[in-house]
Amino acid sequence: MAAYIFDMDGVMIDSELHWIHDEKALLKKWIPSWNDDDHRGILGLSMQDIHRRLVERYGFTMNQEGFLEAIEVIALKIYGEYADLLEGFYELLSTLKKRQYAIGLASSSRRHWIQMILDRFELHPFFDAVVSYEDIQAFAQGKPHPDIYLHAAKLLNVDPAECIVFEDAQNGVRAGKAAGMAVIGLRNGFNDHQDLSEADFVLEDSINMN
Repeated sequence: MAAYIFDMDGVMIDSELHWIHDEKALLKKWIPSWNDDDHRGILGLSMQDIHRRLVERYGFTMNQEGFLEAIEVIALKIYGEYADLLEGFYELLSTLKKRQYAIGLASSSRRHWIQMILDRFELHPFFDAVVSYEDIQAFAQGKPHPDIYLHAAKLLNVDPAECIVFEDAQNGVRAGKAAGMAVIGLRNGFNDHQDLSEADFVLEDSINMN
């Protein structure tokens, strides 16, 4: 394979653990019927797509601007303070860089959230391409559609068939497979409820690479 492309939340960092707690509480406040099944369905989606789903399926009336402002309060705490790198991830990046693979990041998170993590953990030198949903939303669709991964491959100048994707959510796995890429599903300790069966391989407890 010529390139490795990583999702961010739940693959690079343990942010999903915090999102599950804080975001779920906020959505429950807005939509009293909100339950675990509802929440599982939004993992891996962009915030813009989550808002669209809330409006279409639950009759949510807050506009997108207000929704994003409320979510931003949670996000700044998660990405600025709470989230940490998952065990083994930095070592994996170092190994891939030494072996001269192309490395990409393709996340549904907002661009400035991604930058916060890259800045905090000094990860900029490792990535040859970084794609947020916000970078493609004007002309493409977010996960589970393949566009974000196809755009990352284009920026890396690599054929999609030569890419390996790391994902922790069903929507992300589907996006990678739809892009024609090999997908490694990652069990990170807090996504047991996610169906990763469409992945080519599932890592149960480690992303170390020997």
